This record gives sequence, structure tokens and C-alpha cells, in this order.
Amino acid sequence: MTLDQVLSRSYLVGGSVRDELLGLAVHERDWVVVGCTEDEILSAGFTRLDLEFPVFLHPETKEEYALARREKQSGEGYRGFQIDIQNVSLEEDLLRRDLTINAMVRDTNGELIDKHDGVSDLKDGLLRHVTEAFADDPIRLLRVARFAAQLGSRFRVSHKTHKLMRQMVADRVISQITPQRLGREIEKAFNGQHPWRFFEVLAGCGALAEWLPEFMGELSGETHSKGQQSVALAALQKASERSDRSDIRFAVFMLTGKTDVKNLLSVAELPKRLTELAQDLIEHLQGRDVNHFTDNDWVRLFEEAQLWLANDKSDKRWQVVELMIQDAALADALLQVKEAVIAINRDTLDDHALSGKALGEAIKQQKRDTILRMLDKVIQHGSH
Repeated sequence: MTLDQVLSRSYLVGGSVRDELLGLAVHERDWVVVGCTEDEILSAGFTRLDLEFPVFLHPETKEEYALARREKQSGEGYRGFQIDIQNVSLEEDLLRRDLTINAMVRDTNGELIDKHDGVSDLKDGLLRHVTEAFADDPIRLLRVARFAAQLGSRFRVSHKTHKLMRQMVADRVISQITPQRLGREIEKAFNGQHPWRFFEVLAGCGALAEWLPEFMGELSGETHSKGQQSVALAALQKASERSDRSDIRFAVFMLTGKTDVKNLLSVAELPKRLTELAQDLIEHLQGRDVNHFTDNDWVRLFEEAQLWLANDKSDKRWQVVELMIQDAALADALLQVKEAVIAINRDTLDDHALSGKALGEAIKQQKRDTILRMLDKVIQHGSH
């Protein structure tokens, strides 16, 4: 079979179709090939990508092409399936997809094929499973939560899908999810536009209580019972609206919530690029809540942070501190204090003759006096 013959039997599928319909940027394209054998696709110049699944790389574009397949659960976990690629129709392949919004394809003419009302669900903002086979793969719990994080608050989990997810948790299938896979999905969620939705969805189906019971304690408290966000999720939403950096978002989430980083890392294998900033600040703050700092606490933190501020006014660690502040008046005051402290140098002192150790001490004292003077009214009036 030639390359052109394989391409004539290929359909653009999944996320690229969904994102294009949503008007989002398409970063990668996946294809499903119908009516082709493994030998035929290899003879056309494709190379095998996966030893267990029939997925191949295009010889030129390097995009992924998967042979249409049926799946039957035969064990536990993501790879606990028997694969059948003999005479599989497009309709049969689409039945194994997780959500209706991921089960749409475009043919070689660009015509949309939508067998499961994915377009309607996109318009309605609905995350809905295709078939009951959704429950065979525990990873799909995480995928639904991650899609909620990526697609935003307009998207909600359908009632039937939510019910199925709760049953999956009750059946304890999440024990099959490895720390590596949980970590990958968490990182993807923090890179999404609305990462707090990831935790809301997992809390709603009961999965979060299994992984992070201390965080669920916060969600089930008085704030949550009144229909409000938890402090940690509200802080994460604020951080996500102001920064697209996943490490800043993660640090704000961990430092404002009740989840211990060690506990999280015991259930999820997270990369250093995501966690290092949070761990650094946890060491600096030593359990102190910046929202309850005294003026002297702020003086000490500014002194600790001199290297951050001197090297870069937009240092990530200081951004996290600012994003953790819940009171607007205090947040505004801190911005002004930071600029004032950065500006203090030899030229701002009354005595320009100072040098050496005396100069350093005078600059340090002026910074302390500036911090105390500028924050005193905000802190004394208890506005935060």
C-alpha cells in the first residue's frame, strides 16, 4: 500500500477537531486509519511508535496515525485491554473514545463526521461519555478533570458521566492509576486556563478524597458549604488569571491550602519544574501565613527577599507572595512598599558621606523604617 492510499483512508480525530471547532489553537493532530493492516501501513513508510498499541508515525510530518481498533478490558489499568484491529469500522473505533467532544472526525474532504452529538455538547459546554465502556479505564477520571481545567468553567460534567465517575471511585479503580500518570495529568491541569476546575471535578466524584483527604477537609468545611470556593482554589483562580506560569500557580495553591507537599508527592510523581518554587517558598515561610503577618514579619520577609528584589523586580517568588494576599488594600500597599524599598540606595540617604559597613547599616535601617511606615496603617486597621 502506498503512502497516498493510507492517507486516503485516514480521518483527523480527537482533540484537534474539538479545538478547531472551539476556535482554539491546534498544537498537534492525530489520525485514525480505517481499512489498513499493520504490514500495509509499515510498507507505506510509517514507523511504529508503540509496541502494544497500533500507533505509527507519518514518514514526513511525524504526526501519529492509529489503526482503527476495538478494545476489550482484560486486566487493570491503562494497558489492561485486548486490542482487535481486524476489519474495524470508523463507527466501531469511535465507540471506544472517552467523551463525545473527542469522538468527532474530519474525512479527507474536510467534512465533519459527528456520530455522538459532540458538536451539540461543545455548544452546551457538556463533558459526556460516549459509552459505558468509559468506566473500563480509570485514567478517564483524570482526563475529564483535565479537560474541565483546559476548557474552562463553561464546561460541566454531565449528570450521567458524573454518576459513572462516582461509581468508578466507589469500585476503587483509582488504585490502578500510577503516581507517574497522576503527576502528568496534574501538571497538564496547571498548564490549563482554569486549573482549579481539575480539583473541583475530582472532589465532586470523590477521587480527591482518596488522594488528598486533608484538602477535602477544607473543601467540606464551612466555606464550601456556603457555595463558595475554598481559600486554596480561590487563590489558584486568582493566580491563574494573573500568571500563565504553572510553577507560580502551583506554589500559590500549595501555600494557601492545607495540602502538604510531601503528601502530594507521595501520591503523584511531579516534575521539579513544577514543585521547586513551592518547596523553596515553604522553606522560607516556615508555615507562616502572609495574610496574618505583623509589620515586623514583613520587615523580616523583605530582608530575606532582598536578593530576589535586587536581581529582578518580577521575581517569581515575590509574585507568589503577592498572589497569596487576600486583602486588596494590603496587596496594593505591598506593591508600593516593594518599589520604595528597591529604590533605596546611597543617593536616598541624608548622609552621603557614609561608606562601608556604616553605609550598609544605614540603607538597611531606611528600608526597615520605610516598610513599617507604609504598612503600619493597613496592618493596624486590621483590613486584612
